[in-house]
Amino acid sequence: MLTGITERSVLITLKSYFDGSLKGREWTDCETVALAGFAAADTVIGQFEKDYDAVLHDDRFRPAAPYLHMKELRSQSSKSLFSKGKGWNDDRRTRLVNDVVDLLGSLDKSRSCLWVCSVELKAIARLRLQQPDTPSAIRVCNHYVPHYVMKWHATEFPGLMADSHYFFDWDEPFKRDFDELRKIQTSNRFETAGNRENWQLITSVTEAGMKQETPLQIADLLAWGTIRQRTNNQCPFLMGLAVAVKKIMPSKWLHVTDSNAAEWCANVPR
Repeated sequence: MLTGITERSVLITLKSYFDGSLKGREWTDCETVALAGFAAADTVIGQFEKDYDAVLHDDRFRPAAPYLHMKELRSQSSKSLFSKGKGWNDDRRTRLVNDVVDLLGSLDKSRSCLWVCSVELKAIARLRLQQPDTPSAIRVCNHYVPHYVMKWHATEFPGLMADSHYFFDWDEPFKRDFDELRKIQTSNRFETAGNRENWQLITSVTEAGMKQETPLQIADLLAWGTIRQRTNNQCPFLMGLAVAVKKIMPSKWLHVTDSNAAEWCANVPR
């Protein structure tokens, strides 16, 4: 029998899911961008996926949903899966989201966490007038969210991880930029702050669709809710979603504005 091994120290696989949202048309020409991350032990993710599927297909008080994508949920198009013609209205849409939020509240909070970073692009543009090497909003989000997920892995599960896998939504710019950031952070063999060791904990970085990796739908929910919260949208529909999620799950967040852009951009790798 191995000594020093307890229930807490069983080797675990960790999975992390990253999805973004924006206020505007383009990632590089908009009002605000946000990146959210949902990370948990593989055992938590496995049970979550089973329970999540059951929640989506529960049609007692609303139509069953094949998946949850916040942009589609809010769409007024008759072609949307959440259209009036398919039995949906704002009350039923809200009921679906509340059911998912309730499920999040049941997760093992010692082995799951949420992160979100939102950045005002005008703040980055104004800072760049003074400091031309100011990183992009995408890079700031990647430095704060996937990077700090990694630190959570190393801090909360020291020596316990068997594997750590990252999943990015396939149609967004974050994964490509993260690959560049990862190359920068792992190429310096003489780095002494411990960051290189943290980066080496990552086993794989993959692009995936939310229909294949359903936990991406949780990252989408938080990113979308954060944009709703931060852009002063006058429509009240699900305005408090991000705040509600943060109250029931361990979570960390950052909003970058003119007041703190210089501080948070100072240590972001270029």
